Amino acid sequence: MTGWNRIYRWVHVNPRLLLIIWPFLVAVLILLLLATTSIQIVSSTRAYVGGESIWSKAQKEAVYHLYRYAQSHDDTDYNAFLTAIAIPEGDHAVRIELEKPSPDLVIARNGFLAGQNHPDDIDGMIWLFRRFRRVSFLDKAIELWAKADPLIADLHTTGEKLHAQVRAGDATPQSLEPILAEIQRINAEVTPLATAFSDTLGEASRLTQQGLKIFLTMSALLLVVAGIYLSRRMQRRNDAFEQALRLSEERYNLAINGSNDGIWDWELPSNKIYYSPQVNDFLGREGLDSYTTTEAFLEILHKDDRESVLLALRNHLTRDTTYDVEFRALRNSGDHRWLRMRGNAIRDTKGQPTRMAGSISDITDRKLAEVQLRYQASHDALTGLINRHEFEHRLSLLIAKTHHPCSKHAVLYLDLDQFRAINDSYGPRAGDEVLRQVGAVLHRHVPEGHTVARLGDAEFGVLMENCPPDAAHEIAEELRQAIDSFEFVWREFTFNLTASIGLARVGDGLNSLAEIMSAADTTRFVDKERGRNRVNVFIR
Repeated sequence: MTGWNRIYRWVHVNPRLLLIIWPFLVAVLILLLLATTSIQIVSSTRAYVGGESIWSKAQKEAVYHLYRYAQSHDDTDYNAFLTAIAIPEGDHAVRIELEKPSPDLVIARNGFLAGQNHPDDIDGMIWLFRRFRRVSFLDKAIELWAKADPLIADLHTTGEKLHAQVRAGDATPQSLEPILAEIQRINAEVTPLATAFSDTLGEASRLTQQGLKIFLTMSALLLVVAGIYLSRRMQRRNDAFEQALRLSEERYNLAINGSNDGIWDWELPSNKIYYSPQVNDFLGREGLDSYTTTEAFLEILHKDDRESVLLALRNHLTRDTTYDVEFRALRNSGDHRWLRMRGNAIRDTKGQPTRMAGSISDITDRKLAEVQLRYQASHDALTGLINRHEFEHRLSLLIAKTHHPCSKHAVLYLDLDQFRAINDSYGPRAGDEVLRQVGAVLHRHVPEGHTVARLGDAEFGVLMENCPPDAAHEIAEELRQAIDSFEFVWREFTFNLTASIGLARVGDGLNSLAEIMSAADTTRFVDKERGRNRVNVFIR
């Protein structure tokens, strides 16, 4: 009780001070409550967005395994379909339960777990659903969710029909065609609903964050104004000025000495700029004095960045736009560091800038990370080749630039014929090593200027720009022979592989990404049906 006694004595001795600060205490409590609620809303909304991603992936996997089952008739593929479809069905059970007036939260929790949502997110997701069910953004999202659930049920039913037909021995391509068409229809209808669900919640999350920022900023401003007003009443003006000056100097020194950022202060009339010691640390040099000129500073900027820095500076001084620039600066060692400079100008009564100050941050690590992330987003981690997303992006750009109906661009779709046997017999590590070696073989034999990509598990693609049909066929045949003749080595084992290759030309009646990829994939599949280790050209 000692702590409470001290608080009581402090309040009893300082009643006037309590009268002064109680509005601040109330404001802080309200801010804490609203901030906590807003953070909970944003966190739970993001959890739903993440859950939608898992839902969509599971739905796509279910469709994928049904297609595989239609081809393989292997119960392993059908069981994989059942495992995948159980995820969106778990989420369906959640929605049905939470829509009830008195839901069983244990059932809801189990449904979210079945949907592979993170256990730590589930309470917040249930809370958001129950508290904000009728709010516009969540109401719209749940409506989209409800529209998708019958399609998932249809997909499950269709899968059972396919399974029954395979079990009955009536699984010819002609007999399965209506079922596969139904699967394709369901998949096409589900995708826009899932996208709209994610977009709706994403927009709600952004609006919540923006509203929180605005409210906190306004509240902070009100607190600052009230604090200044009350402080001026508590002390005489001169004492307040001296104290504020002293505190300001202390904070400034602490900011300079304790911050990782550099500080700069530019006096426009004299063209003198002050830089804190951290700036020299960034640049690894002693030549930049604490006081220097704009010309001296521009000398250390990368020549490709000087114009953008000057343009941003002119716009800030003349138009009062935001001054926030990123540029490369030369170090004594000869390399460059990425820096971010921010600042704001002080203006006289006529609106003319007289002084400008701000900070400089070293953002080299962030820039390097951005480069790495861009690489990872466009490349396959195993083979180092570009991934399917980047391959289709480049193909889309090529299609957009192609206007002639008989273009000279082509797409190869390669599928390793014996890869699954290697993977099953020697394990995934052997399979990974074989894929890396296949990628290296393709990279060596594909002429410069063409694009090689890994499209799937044992599938590769080649995008050949400005390549006539005969030359494209020759390259495809060369790749087939290169894979056929190459000995793939893993530990003490050697493997021989073949590849089925489908070839489709851009244009030639194929005018969209989906058509071209489907044509190349279809011809590749025909190769396998005809005995594998072939090159097959798509003919409409």
